[in-house]
Amino acid sequence: MAALAVVDGLAARRDGAGSTPDPVVAGYGVLLAAMAALTQGAPAGTGPFAAIRIGGPLFLVSDAIIVARQVLPEGRGRDVADGIVMSTYTAALGLLVDGTARLR
Repeated sequence: MAALAVVDGLAARRDGAGSTPDPVVAGYGVLLAAMAALTQGAPAGTGPFAAIRIGGPLFLVSDAIIVARQVLPEGRGRDVADGIVMSTYTAALGLLVDGTARLR
């Protein structure tokens, strides 16, 4: 999360918006990291818990790519990053929802 704050600060500096990370982005990052960490407390194995244990960190990866893409120049690199974001986000959300639904 510290690395994401640095990337956010660099992007803000490049865009002329200052050099400090956005407090809302930083707060969201803390909550996201906590969610990913909490999913690791699910029992190991297969089934719904495996989906939850994979979905949490994958969600964190998806949002990390969103922040990291800010430093990419406009063009193909950002387009590829957007595709990766959407695929990891969709997979993470699907895993978390599926795992949680199967716990019932």
